[in-house]
Amino acid sequence: MEELAKKEVDQVAESSDEKGVCIAAKQQGIANDAEYFERYSDICELIQKKDKTFLKMNESDKITPEEAAALPGEVMSLNTAIKEKSCIFWTQIDEGLKGSKEFIFEDFAKLYSLGRYEKSILLFFLHMEFTRPFNNVYSENKLISLFDLEDNILLRMKSSIHFAEDAPLIKARILIRDFVGVPSLTGVAEYGLNSRMLDKFVKMLNGIKEEPKEGDSCASHMPCREIGNVQDPSYTLNDVVINAQDKENLILFIDAFRDKRLETVGISKKIKKGKGLVLLFYGPPGTGKSMLAEAVAAQLEKKLLVVDYSKVLDRWVGGTDKRIKAAFDNAGKENFVLLMDEVDSLLYNRSYAGQEHDIRFVNDMLRELENFEGAVVLTTNMDTILDPAVERRISLKIKFELPDKTMRTQIWKSHMPEGITIDNGVDFELLANRYEFSGGYIKNAMLTALRRLTLRKETMLKMDDLIFAADTEQKGMFIKNKEKRIQGFSERY
Repeated sequence: MEELAKKEVDQVAESSDEKGVCIAAKQQGIANDAEYFERYSDICELIQKKDKTFLKMNESDKITPEEAAALPGEVMSLNTAIKEKSCIFWTQIDEGLKGSKEFIFEDFAKLYSLGRYEKSILLFFLHMEFTRPFNNVYSENKLISLFDLEDNILLRMKSSIHFAEDAPLIKARILIRDFVGVPSLTGVAEYGLNSRMLDKFVKMLNGIKEEPKEGDSCASHMPCREIGNVQDPSYTLNDVVINAQDKENLILFIDAFRDKRLETVGISKKIKKGKGLVLLFYGPPGTGKSMLAEAVAAQLEKKLLVVDYSKVLDRWVGGTDKRIKAAFDNAGKENFVLLMDEVDSLLYNRSYAGQEHDIRFVNDMLRELENFEGAVVLTTNMDTILDPAVERRISLKIKFELPDKTMRTQIWKSHMPEGITIDNGVDFELLANRYEFSGGYIKNAMLTALRRLTLRKETMLKMDDLIFAADTEQKGMFIKNKEKRIQGFSERY
């Protein structure tokens, strides 16, 4: 790759040396990083002009025939100017490096074995990012055409090697693919600058070294703290009050997932994908979905990687895609249970998508769920907006209802601390009958009652403490309609 790029640039240098341009350049030199980027920005301005000229050529029906006829000549003139300035620039850089000068960009390029062709493209993307920070994506053909200074079709075909999967810019994910429209329909891939690599480069410019933080044990190139947090489960299956049949089914699936004997019967030869444990917990808020997710991790004797949706979203091209992949990669490599709360934010029905890139996020999520071989728990309060394609990727769905009177009684009792004495007048059944709370509201009410108790400096909890707490919680509830139920997305088909 390096030899090919060097050979192409050397050819340009030879043609410029005939005019004495590069020879004169050796007597000048580039002193520091500021001059480095300022000088290459001049080249980028010419490349931008070339891009605009291409645009005019594609829209020749909007200009006069005379103007259209002059455009190929403009491209040739721009190519000549770009060649001359590039020759001067790279000659000065080479001379500077020989003279023990250091440039941050050259250090960064060395980390990823970037040749001159790759460096030129990356510098162009950096220039565009900080001069026109919107919609900076280019197709492979566009980039090859912009950096073809000889108008040579053979060189353009050879240049496609710089965008192969094992090419430095692509392999290191410095540039990442974006799609225009729905990939399966158009297949038009464009490239954008990876936000993670941009952050790393900017830190290098500021003299900041990325040091791993304590507890950052994730194996992926993106630390866990950038997509969520790792935690030990706080609950077990004994702590969670759910329907007995649902609990039995859940234990069955967990035990089957832990038992590796399926592999001995040759399942991998017949079923290539969808072998992970994908659980969907759906229903109203406060009914214990996240709590049960922790209990699943405890049953599997694993830690949880809890994905933070606000961290997954990224404003840069391809940033969200990368973070979705990093979540699954880290969970798989570190043997974590992956918990994605409010997953409707990333798996909503694609017919609702307002932007084309929104469809891509859903596609990425569906693909990762299909390929993931670990355990993942998805929770949602809004199951009716999930994409229909989610359903066949789910191993087990558990619908959470607002608890009935018997379950509410159990939940009230389960939240009672061991160090508290219960007055004989406490009636948990009366509380369960009077207040149609979900588990989350019962927990809040119990906390209020205990706060009241500790302020009295007592250890005996009385019925009026619980009534006061429950009334306080009920007055503060935003959801007044307790009879409303959320329909499961699977029930719509």
